[in-house]
Amino acid sequence: NMPESASPDPLDAGVPSLKRWEEFRAQYSAALLTHWVFRDLSQEAADAVRDLESRLWSSLDSYPDLMREEAAQRGEEWDGEVPLHGRDDTRIEWMHVDDLAALEASLFPHGLRNASIESAIRGAVVVGLHSALETYVKQIGIDAKKGLVNAIRARLSASGEVLAADLGDTLDDLDATRHVIIHNRGWVDEAYVRRVRHSPFQLGEFRTLTDQLIDSFSRAVFAIATLLRKHDSGAAV
Repeated sequence: NMPESASPDPLDAGVPSLKRWEEFRAQYSAALLTHWVFRDLSQEAADAVRDLESRLWSSLDSYPDLMREEAAQRGEEWDGEVPLHGRDDTRIEWMHVDDLAALEASLFPHGLRNASIESAIRGAVVVGLHSALETYVKQIGIDAKKGLVNAIRARLSASGEVLAADLGDTLDDLDATRHVIIHNRGWVDEAYVRRVRHSPFQLGEFRTLTDQLIDSFSRAVFAIATLLRKHDSGAAV
């Protein structure tokens, strides 16, 4: 039997500070869940991505001439539609060749050569974790225009909190790593070298992402958000 009334959605909380916190938790958990699901299914996901690229390439390379010839044999003009086969070949979706080419270019702008699928997924998780923290910072009224890390340190300092050195270092690394993922395709730049103390990565190296690093980033994001929550007006901690 279904319960008479569903539990209230925490995202609909009437207390603004609680609503902000629950929205952070939802965004944070989405990034973290992506990471943990991928950890369990990394090989399957990698195989699926490679298979998708192969099927897209096959549809774009092999079918246009064939479809055009078949249409000509019927005395018709080809409508531009080509088949995209499913993984098990039992499902076929028809798409216009221009739409399929645009999809392939959007999904694989650089093919699969420049970075591993695992690194791409971990990169998306890093961006998601950073976004969850940045969004929460802005929602509680912190001006982060001059940099997320400096803004967090300033707020905590003004509230009498001291950001532990290890948390600060991890936050610097998260922020700098997110920057090179978004702006430099994951390659270490001068800004990263300046900001991240004791980094083993040299200028021009690819910033490798590991499960252990994601774990460290996720713990730091939650710990820092918890500190900030204590100073969100009306928050019940």
